[in-house]
Amino acid sequence: MSRCLKLRRDAPPVAAALAESLLREADLTVEDELKTLSCLGIAAGLSGDRKRAVEAGARMERLVLAHPELALAFRARAYSQAGSVFHGAGQIHRAEAAYLRVQDLAGSCPPTRPPCSRPPPSATSD
Repeated sequence: MSRCLKLRRDAPPVAAALAESLLREADLTVEDELKTLSCLGIAAGLSGDRKRAVEAGARMERLVLAHPELALAFRARAYSQAGSVFHGAGQIHRAEAAYLRVQDLAGSCPPTRPPCSRPPPSATSD
């Protein structure tokens, strides 16, 4: 996974092929699948394969919708990444819609803490 993310900007065709390979693995967690789709979408867009990039971004959105149990911050990052994929593929209206979903999720965060962050560790914990 980390290799794909490192290669996506410097060697997009290699990263896209690696992402496709990773997506065929049966034991991917939802989180890893989203990260892999992000890698694929960015790499495909940079390689000029806009159709494959848009498909990866759309798949990311469907996956987040299908898994509301994902942490709020992770869902927000996934939508942000999908927006970046759409933007890179020239789908500005879809990118804006994804970014609005991030904003909506940020509005769901408790107002007593910074958006979507964890509470600070207790000073009394060992």
